[in-house]
Amino acid sequence: MTRKELERHKDKLMQSLIQVEPIYYATPTISGKTLTLERIFAYELYHQLRNSYEYEQPYAINGEISKGISFCSGNETTVFPDLVIHQHGTTEGNAVAIEIKTDKDVSPSDLIHDLKKLKKYTDEGNLNYQLGILLIANLDFCSKLNSMRNEEEKQQILSLLNSPRIAVWNKFKKIDGSSEWIKIENISEDEL
Repeated sequence: MTRKELERHKDKLMQSLIQVEPIYYATPTISGKTLTLERIFAYELYHQLRNSYEYEQPYAINGEISKGISFCSGNETTVFPDLVIHQHGTTEGNAVAIEIKTDKDVSPSDLIHDLKKLKKYTDEGNLNYQLGILLIANLDFCSKLNSMRNEEEKQQILSLLNSPRIAVWNKFKKIDGSSEWIKIENISEDEL
């Protein structure tokens, strides 16, 4: 896959994210509470992505499909990416694997788990996705990272983010009430 093709996939993903209405980030309930449910957001993003790729063969958008990864002979691990942009039946057209977090109280261990999955998706020789994106909505990822008390978890997250094929795309409400998607790639601790 060429760099130009990958940039096109990233642009389509960003345009699809922009089309997701605010109600899918935080959904009001009858009781007056607001829920930040990953599935509600993920399903709407899936819908927007499908619209974006409607006439674009051979790429397909799939959600939570089983992907088998063989690390050693006879040892297979099955992972379920939240969303993928890929070509069916081959690893040659695996473009983007996406993991999603929308809970403002997401734990460091959940972030590490998803980043490890993205690492598996993007490793050459496995599924060979060109890019793994951790989409985080409803919380400031850099602030979350800075406030972590467990230095080992923080360093593990930073180490995983140092992979050239893994990125965090983050959207949260700022103090002034505005919000936009921020792309965080190859982050180091002194950049936080």
